[in-house]
This record gives sequence, structure tokens and C-alpha cells, in this order.
Amino acid sequence: MTRIQEHTSFVDYADCLRVFAVLAVIALHSSASGIVQYGQLGKFNWWAANAVDSMCRWAVPVFIMLSGALLLIPSRRDKLWNFYLKRLRRVGIPLVIWAACYFYWTARYYGEAVDKEFIVDALKSGLTYNHLYFLFIVLGLYAVTPPLRKIVGGFPVWALWLLALFFMAMPIFGILYHVVSMNAFTMFLPYLGYFLIGYLIRSVAFWKHTLAVSLAFYGSSSLAITLATGILVGQLGIEDPTALRYYNHFHWLVVIQSISMFFVLRCLFYAVDAPCWNKILRRLAPLTFGIYLVHVIFLDIARNYTSFLYENITILGIFTELVIVYALSAFASYVLLKTPSVRWVIGS
Repeated sequence: MTRIQEHTSFVDYADCLRVFAVLAVIALHSSASGIVQYGQLGKFNWWAANAVDSMCRWAVPVFIMLSGALLLIPSRRDKLWNFYLKRLRRVGIPLVIWAACYFYWTARYYGEAVDKEFIVDALKSGLTYNHLYFLFIVLGLYAVTPPLRKIVGGFPVWALWLLALFFMAMPIFGILYHVVSMNAFTMFLPYLGYFLIGYLIRSVAFWKHTLAVSLAFYGSSSLAITLATGILVGQLGIEDPTALRYYNHFHWLVVIQSISMFFVLRCLFYAVDAPCWNKILRRLAPLTFGIYLVHVIFLDIARNYTSFLYENITILGIFTELVIVYALSAFASYVLLKTPSVRWVIGS
């Protein structure tokens, strides 16, 4: 088995993964508004939304795997206090700021009753009602990173693969959910498998047909998710929560899709060896966290102007929203990043 390179925390393809993963997140959230309109959108349009959604299920798992690839380096000698303080500043402070922002947005834009009970319940659950749940997952993974580094440094690679498979099997087979109640403090646990796998595959060497094989696995898993979800929604109806179970991050098809896309993007970074391409990635990658934080607001606003297009040519509506929302979010993130007095709100 390929020996894992532990001498550096630098992953040269990280920018590529960040940029494409946040694009997938926006496409995912754009297509989701079509998924819930089953029976209202035309059949072709609904299947188009379903296809886009199915093809982008890898977005969050790839972010988690990238975090594992960057953080679980045994040779890193961060002082414990400094490690936690830095991560709390980069993620904890933005979580507080943007949670408040989205509570306000939920009340004003959606007209929901955001009272004390709503806020307490939302925070206890880990903000699963919106995209900020990801920050709770990341904070939980940061909390266990130092002890995981010691495990990674003290075990052979084959044992780490067994541990990663164990972590992955627990949520896939539902065992974890029978043992641990999911809330803001435990919702990171199912993602430990992705976190460790990201480290293990960070330096796996390419072979001759890596891109072709990875694309084959990605394409076949995405097609299977699309077809299975469409059939299940047709049988159970969109109101049944089990109808979308193939979208789950821990369905085995999504696991295959996510790992495959990790390799696809690695190959893409190396295959397109153009200075201009790499320069664009380097400029866009630092904006990723800010884009993730703000994009939902711009998506909600954009829908006021794209709804007609979305209802008639859904795939074009999704693409239009993706372009508009990414551009506006990137600009907002850039402005925040370049303004010293407020850049901390996006973790910089």
C-alpha cells in the first residue's frame, strides 16, 4: 500500500477541491427547491433538478475529506491551546455571527416565528434547518483532531484503513444512530470516516487510468442515485422523509460518489496544467468559506428573478442561479476579506 507522506500539511490540489465543492453546494441548494416541487414542476423539469441534486451529493463529504487531508498530519506540532484557539476564531466566531444573521433572515424573509424556543431548538439540533450545520460538524472534528493525530501517527496504514472503514460503517448501517443521539455536539461523529479517509487518500499515487476509473465510479453512482431517488419519490411521495434516503451523505452510493469525485478533482488539477487555471483557483479558493456562509441569502434573492425560468426550463434556471449566486457571493466574500475591520466574520 502506498506510504502516506506525513512531512507536510500542504496539499497542492486543495484549491481545486474547495472551488468546485462550493460550486456543488450552490447547485445542490438551487436544485433542492425543484425537488420539493414534485408534482408541480413538469416531469422532465423535476427529473432535471433530481439529476443535478444527485450529481452534487459529494460536496460536503469532499470538504470533510479535504479537512482530514490537511489536519491529520502527525508531524504537525501545534500547541493544543493555540490549535483550538485558532480554529475557534476561524469557525466559532463566524458561526455565532451568521447564526444570528440567518435567524433574522428566517424571520424577515420567510416570515417564520423565530422566538426563544425556535432559537434554542435550532442550536441544540446543530442548525440542521439551514446550511450552518456544517460549522458544527467542523468544530466537532477540530475537537478530536489532536487525539486522532496521535492515533494516525501510532498505527500502520492498514490499521488506519480498518478504523476508517469502521467509522464509515457505523452510520452507513445505522448503528451509530441507535447508540448516540444526534445533536449539536455529536453530529460530527458520522463524518469521522470521511475525515480519516481524506487523510489516507491524500497521497495515494495515480495509476494510468485513475481519471477514467474515477469518472466511471462517479458517473455510475450519480446515475444510480438519480434513478433510485426518482423511483422512490414516485412510489412514496415527496412528503415521506424516506423518499430521499439515497441523498444521504452516508448512503453507500454517496460514499462511492464522494471518494470518486475527490480523485476526479485531484486528476483534473494535474491534468489541466495551465498557469492561468492555477492562478484562477488560487484567487478563488480563499473566498470559499465566505461564499459558503453568504450564498443562501443571495440564492433566496435570486429566486425572485429566476422563478419563471426555473419553472419552465429548470436546468437553465439552476445554471443561471449558480452563476449569479456564485458571482455575488464571491464578490461579497472578497469585500469582507479585504476589509480588516470585518474580515473576522468569515474566519480570516
